Amino acid sequence: MLSEFRKPPVPNPVLLDVMLPDVDGFEVLASLRRHPAFGKVPIIMLTGKATREAVLQGLNGGADGYITKPFEPDALMTAVRTVLGMPEPGAMR
Repeated sequence: MLSEFRKPPVPNPVLLDVMLPDVDGFEVLASLRRHPAFGKVPIIMLTGKATREAVLQGLNGGADGYITKPFEPDALMTAVRTVLGMPEPGAMR
């Protein structure tokens, strides 16, 4: 799984689920945050794990955002724009 992140180009941002088939998403998050090339890449957890503990684990582990499923597409787009520092459509510049 992590080998895919090492292939160019470096992803920006990363949408990461917690419940993955072969590995825990929190472990992937920790590995990415330790890696020099990915330490600053924006990561948004997008997952069905909606407990307070899971949200805190993701955010304390270095996620830039945490969105639970089911989600509204507008909420996802707002989170992506926020972590990338992009203004909302129609926002004054």
